[in-house]
Amino acid sequence: DWWQSILGNVETVRGSKEDVFALAEQCKNEGAPLPKIHMWCGESDFILDHSRRMYDHLNKLGYDVSYTETPGSHCWDSWDEIMPVLLPKIIL
Repeated sequence: DWWQSILGNVETVRGSKEDVFALAEQCKNEGAPLPKIHMWCGESDFILDHSRRMYDHLNKLGYDVSYTETPGSHCWDSWDEIMPVLLPKIIL
């Protein structure tokens, strides 16, 4: 599977420094300042299900997170469309 080819065995990633779900929990549990997070994903993106799960996870933990889905996939055409909207939100 795609994720395993990138991160390795899922069981060894779970709870490790590569596990973004666990890292989000760790920050919350340690009382670290929680960043505002903007998430965007294309409706045809291969990471769509993972993005939705991460958004739900961050919300449950109390992060200030916004999430947008638009038509498109994980490609430059989609990024070119969303960046003018997203950049003003992340540049201070």
